[in-house]
Amino acid sequence: LATLAEDGEQDYSGFLSGPLIDDTLSFMASARWFEMDGQYQNIGTGGGSAGGVSSSSLNLSLLWTPSEAVDVIFRVAYSEDDDDHIPFRLQTSDLNNCFPNSQRGYFCGEVEEFRDVALNLDVLPAAGLERETLRSNLMANFDLGFATLTSVTSYTEEDTTTSRDNDFLDTTQNPLIFLPFISVEAFRTFDS
Repeated sequence: LATLAEDGEQDYSGFLSGPLIDDTLSFMASARWFEMDGQYQNIGTGGGSAGGVSSSSLNLSLLWTPSEAVDVIFRVAYSEDDDDHIPFRLQTSDLNNCFPNSQRGYFCGEVEEFRDVALNLDVLPAAGLERETLRSNLMANFDLGFATLTSVTSYTEEDTTTSRDNDFLDTTQNPLIFLPFISVEAFRTFDS
């Protein structure tokens, strides 16, 4: 299956399943790749765009039925995300129209849509989200005649790096103001 659309959107996916060994072992596999260009023009240093996304994933399942009393399912899924800087910007307080003369004035009404952002992408060239995820599980069912014994085991790992410019200002306006945010997270879990 393939989809092509505006803003450089591309989406490709596929699915395949069937027996590997008649009545004993079967499989299911799927894959997807998706990409879309950023829709927001960066007027800040470094140029480029913001809001683009890219992801890919692979999934595999195996079903093993060695007898009528036993079935075992193994699943594994892998995915990668590589997204551009998120498109956000600050609406300045001079546009506040509800209680404008008070200390806590705010904006009432529909916020004007924007298509440009002021991000310092030259200072944060890898700004955005990068994530790599692996998930797997094994489930075994044993029919004992009077009850079913089930075992479930799973493993997950995820590595995520997020970086963004949080000051809402192009450094050409004031090179002394730059507020980056960088987060690196990794976790591993094993359950049985």
